[in-house]
Amino acid sequence: MKLSFFKVKHLKDEVKDIDIDEKGKKWGCFLTLLAFIFVLTGIFLGQIFMPIILKTSKEIKVPDVTGITISQARTNLELAGLDMRIAGEEYSENVPSGIVISQNPLPNSSIKFNKIVEVIVSKGSEKITVPFVKGLHISTATDILLKKGIIVNDTNYIFDNRYAENIVVGSEPPENSLISKGGTISLYVSKGKIENYVQIPNFIGLSSDSAILLSSKLLKYLNLKIDTIKGKGNNYYVVKQVPDSGQYLKKDDTLKIILKGR
Repeated sequence: MKLSFFKVKHLKDEVKDIDIDEKGKKWGCFLTLLAFIFVLTGIFLGQIFMPIILKTSKEIKVPDVTGITISQARTNLELAGLDMRIAGEEYSENVPSGIVISQNPLPNSSIKFNKIVEVIVSKGSEKITVPFVKGLHISTATDILLKKGIIVNDTNYIFDNRYAENIVVGSEPPENSLISKGGTISLYVSKGKIENYVQIPNFIGLSSDSAILLSSKLLKYLNLKIDTIKGKGNNYYVVKQVPDSGQYLKKDDTLKIILKGR
């Protein structure tokens, strides 16, 4: 009887073990299937819905930061959720130093959150040193300045006993000064010694006889050429002169006197 009892109990235990194994296999298949479904759902959501969600919530318009300072540009970009990187610096004749010249991406373009906006910052006008042109002929000095990027916008002729005629005696700004590339300069050029010139008096209103007498004195003084033009009529008087009174003429220059009859 005892032997039979043990056999039956042992058989029940084996049946119980088999039942547990079958249940475990069923649960394992179920969990595997469930995991597979979750993976497929994740892939589907990632490929279909996530780009849409990111596009609507993570893309913003890039603010325009050109024409403002670096610090202000950085603040504006950070407020928009973007970072700034200085990609380079360039000389500019129109944009002051420290101001943003350009940006990439361009203003109002779409960009994803936490992206970098690159900016080019102005270095201001390019500065060059005024070369030494004193003692050079005006044409030579002008060529040198132009090659340096400096434009001669004004030429002032002055009497100078040290330098011959048409020789540069100075400039404004002076040599070794810093000037913007493309800037302008004034040159002071020698007219030679003042004793080689005569200051022209006022002929306007003089009679023809008085004008001739006065011009003859000038002829003797510096061998000036007198060009007299008469209109119709009698009792001529001077109505115009070239150059005007107070200006200077040198040897072999021409004084033009225009006469008109009364």
